[in-house]
Amino acid sequence: ALFREDIMITNQMMPLEKDTLIERMISWIDAGYYLNSYIDVSKVPGTRYYQKKNFAHHAFCFGYNRETQCFKTQDFDEKGQMRMLDIGFEVSLEAFFSPELAGRVGDRIALLKHRGSILFELEPEVIKDKLYDYLNSANTAKRYRLIIKERLNYTWGMNIIKCLQKQVEIQS
Repeated sequence: ALFREDIMITNQMMPLEKDTLIERMISWIDAGYYLNSYIDVSKVPGTRYYQKKNFAHHAFCFGYNRETQCFKTQDFDEKGQMRMLDIGFEVSLEAFFSPELAGRVGDRIALLKHRGSILFELEPEVIKDKLYDYLNSANTAKRYRLIIKERLNYTWGMNIIKCLQKQVEIQS
C-alpha cells in the first residue's frame, strides 16, 4: 500500500461540524496527514467547475496558511490543467457542506499518511498486462462492472489521444 495509514473519519465516528472542522483539519495536517474528501467544486473559485452545475469531486489537501486563511490543494483549474490551488477556509466549508449535494459531500474525510520509501518486486506479467490494455485501449472498468457502472463509457488507452486532440481543438 502507498499509505502507511488510511483512516476514514465519518460523522458516525466524529461529528464533522462547521464550527470545528477547520481547526480539526489543521490539526490533522500538523500531525502529518494528507486529507482527501468529496467537496462541491462548483463552489470553489479557480476550478474548472466553478459556478457551474454542482459537482462532487475529490479534494486532496496537503497544507494550509493561517495568514491567508486557505488550504493548499490540488485540482483541475478553469482550463482543465491539474495544479495547486489555494482554497479559502470559508469556501472550503461551503464546498464541504454543500446543501445541493447532501449525502455525497460533508460526511467523511480520509486521513492519509505516506509510507515513505516503498520497494516493489518487479512483476513482468503485470507490466505486460498493463501495456496490452493500454495499447489495445481496453476498457478495464468492464472487469469491475458488477460494482462500478459509471466508468464503462470512458475513453481508454491509446484512444485517449483522439479525445485529447478534440479537447484541445475545442479550447483553442
